[in-house]
Amino acid sequence: MKVSKEIMKESIPFPSVERLTKLFSLLQSVKKEGKEKISSAELGTLTGFHAHSIRKDISMTEALEGGKDGYVLEDLKNVISATFDFKKKKRVCVVGLDMFGAAMLSNPDAGSSEFEIAAGFDSNTNRMEIISTNVPLFHVYKIEEKVRELGIEYAILAVNPENAVKSAERLIAGGVKGILNFSPIIIAPRNGVQIRNIYLVEELRLLSATLRSMSRSAQQQCCDT
Repeated sequence: MKVSKEIMKESIPFPSVERLTKLFSLLQSVKKEGKEKISSAELGTLTGFHAHSIRKDISMTEALEGGKDGYVLEDLKNVISATFDFKKKKRVCVVGLDMFGAAMLSNPDAGSSEFEIAAGFDSNTNRMEIISTNVPLFHVYKIEEKVRELGIEYAILAVNPENAVKSAERLIAGGVKGILNFSPIIIAPRNGVQIRNIYLVEELRLLSATLRSMSRSAQQQCCDT
């Protein structure tokens, strides 16, 4: 297998970035099972992506060639990691410390991921006093100050809809680069800050719609035969 030092200069399309990120997580799990090589077909079976799409995505990173028996797993993992700077440690904060937000403070993947929960923020002082955590907690009015002071790059937003936009504005003013928004309101990217809106009801609705669409497709194929 050949790994070139030349990196693709053109930006990688978001769908490919999303697939490659999921591949990286999968490769970490597969590696623990002692597997040394893996083919695009196997990756397709494990992820649900088309093998052709996987090969095309990989070709957008470094020039990594798969042999007849597939890619060297460690090489592939390292190429994806180098492309997206996954080895660099990144500091994260959690805004909104109800049950969901408080659970995020424990960060069960801290030992195996590049992300460190560096701070938590909430508007309810009494709530913060009863949370058991080693993560420093602050009132939301200190978001801008502490994000700068602690070098926080990313945020998990888990507040109610009424406070979501204001909290996002404080995070952006503090200098975060990306926000993972779990509030049931869509917040558009702004000032170069990337925002992913993840609303659980919407995700369930999408899952339901996908299954319905697949069912209709299967019924149509049955009728055509």
